[in-house]
Parts: sequence; structure tokens; C-alpha cells
Amino acid sequence: MSAFLVDTGPDVPGLLSPAEMGRLGSAAADEIVRLEQVEQDVAEAGLPAADYAGTLRDELAARAACAAALKSVAAHRCGLGFDPSRPSRGSVIAAAGRRLADPKSRLDDPVLVRHLLWAAVDVARERGLPLQFHCGLSGGGLSGGGLSGWGLPGGGPSGVGVGHLADPALLTGFVRALAPLGVPVVLLHCYPYHRQAAYLAAVFPHVYVDAGPAVAHTAAGSAHVLRELLELVPFHKQMYGSGCHGAAELCFLAALCHRRGLARVLADRIAEGEWSPADAARIAHMIGSGNARRVYRL
Repeated sequence: MSAFLVDTGPDVPGLLSPAEMGRLGSAAADEIVRLEQVEQDVAEAGLPAADYAGTLRDELAARAACAAALKSVAAHRCGLGFDPSRPSRGSVIAAAGRRLADPKSRLDDPVLVRHLLWAAVDVARERGLPLQFHCGLSGGGLSGGGLSGWGLPGGGPSGVGVGHLADPALLTGFVRALAPLGVPVVLLHCYPYHRQAAYLAAVFPHVYVDAGPAVAHTAAGSAHVLRELLELVPFHKQMYGSGCHGAAELCFLAALCHRRGLARVLADRIAEGEWSPADAARIAHMIGSGNARRVYRL
């Protein structure tokens, strides 16, 4: 492990900061900014609805100044089937008024979720940052990405993001809208919708896939998941991320399962005469670190 990208998410006691992860893990470390947590901080600041959008934009820009990426858990708040268009200023102010009447509640208004995402797109475009989306089964709002991921709890209401609402295919309209803007989109975890995520990465040049904890969760079956991803995902579009949270040993377990699963898939391709050992080594390097270094500018 040479770099940690740490989704700081909610402030949960006992979890390490990016700097602590890097120091104790003898590796580089950078922060992934959780969009919904930034919005929560702004909502609880006691500002009027008319100032909500501007304050949120300024806070996102400030937090992104030293970040490696921005991340959303919209799948666990309102689902990924939201209207992909940018909401009007009037609709945002009206929704903000309702939101600020109960600022400690969790963000789940589709209008404000869309506004948050488009505000993040503007910041990501200015800073040259990728935008991550948590997809697939909820593991408490895990995050991943880069050479290693480290997620914190912060999923959505019971049932949201557990079923079809977390299918990355629902993001197609939003992904298409981002295509001309040059903002990379990284689909995290995705399981059991990893084939849908793989398809998006195959047809959109700015979409990448990080299977994250799906590999560790499937353990001995990790080779099957990685084999399916490699059927569709271009080799320069797939990344390794542990996606783990909580116990540090899970980071090691994710890396172990990924190495073993990928080694099995690569060995099969070599045995079938499809790839040479040099081909397999190059692809392993791309997935293991090269792609993440490029996309996250590590």
C-alpha cells in the first residue's frame, strides 16, 4: 500500500484522520471530501435560505482545495434515478427553506441533492478533481478509490440504496450531461451491479470503476467479480480500492483478496494464450496503481 485516499465523512470517534492513516500506514494520504457532510455543516450553520446556495458553493471550494476527490452517497439519500438537470435557483431556495426548518435532519430532498451534485461538478471542474459515487449494496456508506480507500459510516435511510435505486445505470443521464465538462466520474463498489458500472465505463470516456469491498466481501469468489469487470471495463478505466472502514485489518484483507483474485484471472488469460506474461503484468500495474495515480493526480 503506497497511498491512502480517506473518505472522512461524518465525524465518528475513534477513526483515523488522513494524516494519521498515512503516518501509521507508512504511506501518502489525501482526503476525499464527502459532499453530504459538507452540506450538513452548512445546513446547521443557521443561515437564511437565500444564502444557502452561495455558502454551500464557497464551503465546497474551500474543502476541495487540498482534496484528492469529491464523493457523494446520493444513492443512499434519494437514489440514483434523480433528474440529471441542474435545478433552478428558485427551486433551490424553496427547498432550502424546507431543509433549514429542520437542519439536523439528513439531506434527502432530490432538488437539494441535485444542487449539491452540480455545485460539486463546478468545483471539481475548477480543481481538476474526480467525482465519486457510491453505488450498489449499502455497507454503511463506504468509500473507496485510488490505491486504497477508507470509508466511514453515513449511508441512508433503511432500504434506500440497498435495492435498485443504487444501480449505477440510473446515473446514465447525469453521466452523459458531464461528458463535455471533463469531470472524471468514479463508480465505487457497485456490487451486485458491477456489470452495469462496467458498461458505463466502456461507453463513456470519463467513467471509471472501483469495485472496492465487493472483492473482499466475495473473498474466494473475487476472481469471478474481477473477471466480469475485465470483460467490459477498458484496462485503463478499472481501479483498486479497499473500500473498507473500521478495523484496519480489513484494508489488508481487501488487498489480499484483490491480489489473489486478479492473479487467478490473469493466469487464466495467459494459460488460454490470450495474453503474454508482460501483458498481464502491465494490466495488473494499471489496475493496482497506475490508473488511480493518473485520475487522482497522485
